[in-house]
Amino acid sequence: MTQLSRAGHWAATYYVDQAHANARDTNLGTSEDAPWLTLQRAMQSDITAGDTVYVKNGTYDAGAGTFNPASSGTPSAPIAYRAFPSHRPVVTKPGGDPAGANRMVIGAVGSGSYVIWDGFRLGPWTNVLVMNANGVVLENLIIDKGPTVPLSCGNDNYNGIFVQQANDVVIRNNIIRNINYTGCTALNAGGITLYEAHNTRVHNNEIYNTNEGINDKE
Repeated sequence: MTQLSRAGHWAATYYVDQAHANARDTNLGTSEDAPWLTLQRAMQSDITAGDTVYVKNGTYDAGAGTFNPASSGTPSAPIAYRAFPSHRPVVTKPGGDPAGANRMVIGAVGSGSYVIWDGFRLGPWTNVLVMNANGVVLENLIIDKGPTVPLSCGNDNYNGIFVQQANDVVIRNNIIRNINYTGCTALNAGGITLYEAHNTRVHNNEIYNTNEGINDKE
């Protein structure tokens, strides 16, 4: 399905459904009956301003990489990656991270300005990272880092959402929990950390069992 976006471009709607028998990354992806198989396919540069990608239930593994969009939207025509209505797809990476530190699985780094991430659940020990990208919206996510990192006190950033050198980011309606170092209240472990971020809007998030709720570092 295509429609004219507010920017005047023909925008498309795509589908990712790893459980569908006809799912192939060689499909056009514009039909629910012939969706893409992987979320990696939806990160490619042919997804452009105004496009929407709906992702159905499943566990989408980033492997050694990340789900980082290759293209940017615009203020009037963002690129949207959304859970399909009534679905809660999981995005994850293999293995755990008992030593702490962030492990990006979704977000926007370098590319991916004016991108929306909506409705996903993150796998254990993973996080959202926005860096050098503007106008990103993070909404309706469930971020649960899982078991506490077994360190007396950690120095690395260990967050649910980390925003660095980015402008106009919106963080809303998320559940962020279980992000802490054992035996201390280190501010580097927390729900949301902002570092050299400007005009960030954070509202209506539920943050609990974290060393720090929101940490504006600089």
